Amino acid sequence: MAGGPRYSHKTRAGNWNEDWEASETKLKNYLKRKVTGALLLDGTQSKLKTAANGSALTYREDGNLVSGDCVMLQSSFTNACLVANPNEKMISSDAFAVTATCKNNGPSARSVFRVEHANAGADSCIRYG
Repeated sequence: MAGGPRYSHKTRAGNWNEDWEASETKLKNYLKRKVTGALLLDGTQSKLKTAANGSALTYREDGNLVSGDCVMLQSSFTNACLVANPNEKMISSDAFAVTATCKNNGPSARSVFRVEHANAGADSCIRYG
């Protein structure tokens, strides 16, 4: 079988017609998915576009943090911001993988987090430290 793996449907050896039909079917399926926007790359691009959308931060004159406020978290040591991908939940229902990024493009869906009070019956002011 010298040179066997190099044969293609163009050499007209073996079942070349079936190979040609298979390659034509693959091309037609690809073009159909491209036109309908069903390619994997299209889904990834739409997720990235959603994650990059701008988001509003909450500013308070008194400097207090209240349940429901939207904030960005930044490390004072590394100046990196905490980010999460809102489209990709972990196996658990309400868990997301987070990471830090040094590239701060301002508030976006990835970098803005809503702070909620742990005790629903308490006042809405967030206390820490």
